[in-house]
Amino acid sequence: MASVEERMYQLGADELAEQERSVAQLRSRPPAMLAAGAVVPSLLAHAVFSGPHPRGVEIAFTGVGILGGIVLLVATLLMLLPYQLGFSLDATFTYQWLFSQEILEQPGVDYVLADALHERRVENQKVVDKLTRYLTAAVVALAVEAAGFAVAAALAS
Repeated sequence: MASVEERMYQLGADELAEQERSVAQLRSRPPAMLAAGAVVPSLLAHAVFSGPHPRGVEIAFTGVGILGGIVLLVATLLMLLPYQLGFSLDATFTYQWLFSQEILEQPGVDYVLADALHERRVENQKVVDKLTRYLTAAVVALAVEAAGFAVAAALAS
């Protein structure tokens, strides 16, 4: 049976691994969001811009659609930027630090490692929250883009 300190270390490592999977999932979505954002105006462009259109209130809805597309593009690009994230500990540095602090035996080693893993997770969480906000903005922007162009197309027909 694992000791408390071994269990704490394992939970810390598992939390970081779960966080890494979450980041990978968040960062895998922008290409699909951009593709969807490109499809909407391409399907509705002919209806919106044919003949003397857009005119009147159609211009406002076309503008809403374009604004949604711009926000979608910016939000997805922000998700693709490189961010400082760490999902492990530097083994050499950690060993040297433990040795310099004379923490060489259990349970001290596992307590310190568990604390370091937790600290790493807390630092990463700020970026994870930011990526989540960008994804939310992208989804809302996609809906606004689609609604704006759809209403403009309906009014134009």
